[in-house]
This record gives sequence, structure tokens and C-alpha cells, in this order.
Amino acid sequence: MSTMTVRVANPFLLRGSLEVALEVARMDLAIAEVEAVRGFLTTLPHSVRPADLSIAAHEARAVLLAIRYFAHSRTRYWLREEMVAALRDLECALLRPLREAAESDDQE
Repeated sequence: MSTMTVRVANPFLLRGSLEVALEVARMDLAIAEVEAVRGFLTTLPHSVRPADLSIAAHEARAVLLAIRYFAHSRTRYWLREEMVAALRDLECALLRPLREAAESDDQE
């Protein structure tokens, strides 16, 4: 299982944002994906200080799906902008390593 490290500016803010995103996207995700996002949520520290987090590739894919489903929901417009920005930052941080991993798999 491959893992990656992502830098999170405010894990506490991200936790709240991702909990809302998961609640909205839960019906569109498979049970395994919901559990993967919940697993990632348990690793988030209760801190407002920046942190480097380790996330498994399957968790990263599930988190990205949840964020994308959430981005197309009406609830997204009710969330504070700083919370939406935390989700966007995480999405960008996860996309880069996943793309690199996919490209390296294609080259092999």
C-alpha cells in the first residue's frame, strides 16, 4: 500500500470541513470509500498549527471523491469560505502525488 504526505495548514479547520463534505457526499460514495474518509479523519490532529499528514492512496482517492461530490452540492455555498478553501487546498495537495503515481505506473 502506497502512502503520501500532505501539508495541511489548519488540521482542525480541515476536520470540520471534511466532516461536512463527507456527510453531503456519503450517499454517492461506496461504503469502503466512506470508511476510508472516516479513517483519514481520525488521523487529523486536533490542532490549528500546520501539520504534515500521511495518507494512503486509497484514502486519498476516497477523500478526493468526497470533495468533488461536495463541490457540486448546494451545501458548499453555505459553508464558510475558509472551510471551502481548506478542502480546495487538500484537493490540490492530493492531486499532485496521485497524478505522479499514475504517470509512473503508465511508464512501467
